[in-house]
Amino acid sequence: MLVPWLILTLLMTSIAVAGKIPEGREKKKLTAAEQGNRIEKHVENLTEKLGLTGEQAQQLLRLMKENQAEIDNYKLKIKELMGKVKKARKNRASGILAVLTPEQQEKYKAMKQKQSEKKQGKRGGRKINRPHSLGKQ
Repeated sequence: MLVPWLILTLLMTSIAVAGKIPEGREKKKLTAAEQGNRIEKHVENLTEKLGLTGEQAQQLLRLMKENQAEIDNYKLKIKELMGKVKKARKNRASGILAVLTPEQQEKYKAMKQKQSEKKQGKRGGRKINRPHSLGKQ
């Protein structure tokens, strides 16, 4: 049971690190047929480079297709969880602002903006696709 959580953790980490896809390189959602073709090509490549037998190639093809279905399921769960996290962050930001006076709100927004810029500088200018929830009420 540790393996699914490990996969989930790795996928969430890679999503957080990957951030925004560069302009002009929009991620294309593959159809089931395209994904199947990609897996078959990968197995063909492995067969050629590793000298797999026909039986080994079939076993790998079956394994990889089953595994891809599991990965797709985890990706869907991650997407759902990330939506919940985004909503929770927005609720937290709204709650903080509700407690503060208008003057404190402006100072707080400025602090958060400065924090955001500082983080972006540490990432080498790469923006993570997580819009700041302050001021968007």
